[in-house]
Amino acid sequence: GGSGVDRLYSMILIEEQAYAMDSSTGFSLHSDIVANYINNFGNEEQKQKWLPKMATGETVTAIAMTEPGTGSDLQAVRTTAVLDGDEYVINGSKIFITNGYLCDMAIVVCKTGNS
Repeated sequence: GGSGVDRLYSMILIEEQAYAMDSSTGFSLHSDIVANYINNFGNEEQKQKWLPKMATGETVTAIAMTEPGTGSDLQAVRTTAVLDGDEYVINGSKIFITNGYLCDMAIVVCKTGNS
């Protein structure tokens, strides 16, 4: 259910972390980006599995977006995901993954299909 606060609360928290020079956990990525991806695009099983643990801090998340040679230009992403039976096989590489060194789960940006 979350804490019921709005986006302003998040912005104040990020500002206070900046004043304290605390950028260690990538909190805004975890709660403002990854949680939104799961909430808006995840299925019910994924939401139930990850969102409660993210809210309590039991699970730390990351997003693997940036690639060598393309940066974070999502139009230029070369990593692919190909369906193999019931699972996707991911081919590619990522760098500069915020929270990657301490995450329990990461969303990986990749292309499917021929586009």
